[in-house]
Amino acid sequence: MIRPLLLSVCSVLLLAGAFAAEPENPLDGRSFTAHASGVLVTRFGPDAAGQLAGLRLGDIITSYAGKPIATQEELIAAVTANTADVQVVVQRGDAVVTITAKPGKLGAHVSTIAAGTHWELPPATPVTFASERLVKSPIDTWYTFEIDGKKVGAEHARVERVGDRLTVIVEVMFDGGEKWGLNHMIETGVLDVSGAVPRVVTQIHEGPLWDLTSSGKWKDAETWEVTVDGKGDDGKPFREVETSPAPGPLINDYSFASMAALMPMVPGTCHHSRTVVANQAKPNAWSALVVIGPEDLEIAGKTLKATRIERRMLMNKASIHWVVDGEVVKHDYSGSTGSTIAYKTTKEQALAGLDPKLVPRTAK
Repeated sequence: MIRPLLLSVCSVLLLAGAFAAEPENPLDGRSFTAHASGVLVTRFGPDAAGQLAGLRLGDIITSYAGKPIATQEELIAAVTANTADVQVVVQRGDAVVTITAKPGKLGAHVSTIAAGTHWELPPATPVTFASERLVKSPIDTWYTFEIDGKKVGAEHARVERVGDRLTVIVEVMFDGGEKWGLNHMIETGVLDVSGAVPRVVTQIHEGPLWDLTSSGKWKDAETWEVTVDGKGDDGKPFREVETSPAPGPLINDYSFASMAALMPMVPGTCHHSRTVVANQAKPNAWSALVVIGPEDLEIAGKTLKATRIERRMLMNKASIHWVVDGEVVKHDYSGSTGSTIAYKTTKEQALAGLDPKLVPRTAK
């Protein structure tokens, strides 16, 4: 199993146990309705005891050790206090299922949910991405990267087209302090844009500070393959390869965000896709790029007329992007909290004050 490179900061992780094959996941669809109140299982971490015991993605935990569970805080407290094998009651679609779990953490990312909660992606519409203009005029944008209102680093994005291949390169460099430390990553996605829907051909994700490289490619027409090369804690090199059935047009995660610049700026326009990420072969759940409409945007003391485009997943807004004249001038990667922001600026301003260890590799 590929080592995870990133963990969500929005979920609660209850670690331990062993990893089992992932069954069908109702959260992979384009709609979801909660049939009970409790704690929804949204993702499993590596070595997940709960998954081995029989928990599934999309399960809603309603009882643990005979105690009703209404919130993730109640579940954490119950798991922490338990020292014996325990019965866990879950709502699985229309059915109620009881499983037996070992004492200790479950290895599940969870979220409190109320009965009747319904999530649904906006309906997809026909979309023609305006990539032809990039043959002569590639997009090349530098951003300041901010966390909680403080500049911590820089981002550089370049999007260009040669023939039927669109190449998206995104480099992010920042110092996240005690919480995140120094971070430097470069992701290159090559997309086939000969058809109606952009489709990833290859993906390379580099982590220069960690000596890690992840590469994704099609093993055959319906199998996506990811290879991770790096060094373990003992300093020895390792290589791990993972494959997953991945039929249909996929796009790599950072390229999908960059495609906002190429969307028709017509409110209500919506494109559905599934994304592949750096460290795993299995595609993410469905998400959508939705054109919301015109909006005034303040950047560096100036008011710009921008178009707001949201990336939505079933449970949340994954990110927000503002486009001016065919270029993304602001990213809110937090979805709506404003905690992680990238603003368009000059290359010089973006790199000013950058830690000497964070040397840009995509600068021209």
